[in-house]
Amino acid sequence: MATDLAVALGVLSFLCGDTAASVKLFVLALAVADDLGSIVVLAIFYEHNFDWAALVAAVGLFGVASVCRLAGVGWWPLYVLLGVGVWLALDQAGVSPTLAGVAMGLLAPSRPRLSLAETGAREDELLDLSSPREVRKTVRIALGAVPRAEWLGLQLHPWSSFLAVPLFALANAGIPLSGGTLAHGGATRVVGGVLFGKLIGKFVGIAGAAWLAQRLGVGRLPEGMGLREVLGVGALAGIGLTVSFLVANLAFSATAEQNQAKLAVLVAALISAVAATLILRGGGTPEEPLEPSDRAPDPETTVP
Repeated sequence: MATDLAVALGVLSFLCGDTAASVKLFVLALAVADDLGSIVVLAIFYEHNFDWAALVAAVGLFGVASVCRLAGVGWWPLYVLLGVGVWLALDQAGVSPTLAGVAMGLLAPSRPRLSLAETGAREDELLDLSSPREVRKTVRIALGAVPRAEWLGLQLHPWSSFLAVPLFALANAGIPLSGGTLAHGGATRVVGGVLFGKLIGKFVGIAGAAWLAQRLGVGRLPEGMGLREVLGVGALAGIGLTVSFLVANLAFSATAEQNQAKLAVLVAALISAVAATLILRGGGTPEEPLEPSDRAPDPETTVP
């Protein structure tokens, strides 16, 4: 299920040419939903022997963090401390602790603390660099003008993309490419299942869900996205490394089957990157919606 956000955005940036910001936002939202759904599946179907006391403690710590968020507490060390506590409690409970990162990330404010009007009204304070105290005030005002989630994303992106994700992939993706990997019994089912789910299931599921949401009127695509972009993102979502490797390790007990699943994940990621590149670079500016327009033709431009 999971989409590896760092690699998917890398493919968008380096292989797919100029893409609208709305497409990247769509991929970001999709990856978060994919990761959250995958971790919930892990917690329900692959984790056993829960420590319910630790699980209650994790929920309680997250509840404290939520109350602090609603109360407008902005002291970030408090949230770091609570997040570490949730992580440790989930690990002790027997639930994948990566859920702690997703849960705490959802608490990050997505709207700026100060509006543009409020920021502009404090222009004199923003320009005052006369002393260290005034500089600190300037920084505080400037940070209030951008959403905390975006600021954290900017600060943590290099550590996440260039350190955490590569280290995780390096530690978990060691696959011996010997003849025994694919010769082991059940290779066709394991590899075929992963490839079908990543290449066909996600493509059809994402494009179909977007079409259905528009059809039922429960959602709409962001500006700048059309049918081609939806199909391209559907193909791109087949790129999954970190959480997919985690699922492979938990879903199969035999080392050979784990290696087969991981190999299929890597092959699916490569094919998905190529397919997404071909789709997203295959046309110009998105103009084609998922649903045909019901607007009446302009009589002055209609050709008989």
